[in-house]
Amino acid sequence: KGVALQAEFPKDLLVLQADPLLLQRALTNLLENGIKYSPPSTRVILEVKDLGDEVQFSVQDQGPGIPPKDQPHLFELLYRGNSGNRQSGLGLGLAIVKRIVDAHGGRLWVESQPGRGTTFYFTLPRLAAS
Repeated sequence: KGVALQAEFPKDLLVLQADPLLLQRALTNLLENGIKYSPPSTRVILEVKDLGDEVQFSVQDQGPGIPPKDQPHLFELLYRGNSGNRQSGLGLGLAIVKRIVDAHGGRLWVESQPGRGTTFYFTLPRLAAS
């Protein structure tokens, strides 16, 4: 498809309170969605930011965007929006991400405008210093 993946990380090591396999699953789901909905020859950006007590992850695509009416339901099990850009899937990926983030005490949200792409964000707590 020719979609480039760009990653932006802080220079310093960040230690999280997270199950590594579940974190990998959440990121994989978001990256796969970003690639799936991106037009050819665009890019998907994974960005990690240090916010002090938590770490913020974001996955930004240059796809068609998500209509505002669909956004409140994206993290519901089996929900599939009615956009004209119908892709294959079961409506499980974002619901799984939501459950993983919730289980780790994080937050998950989306920012999107039709025709301008979508960015999914989630935070996870930093490991408390002992």
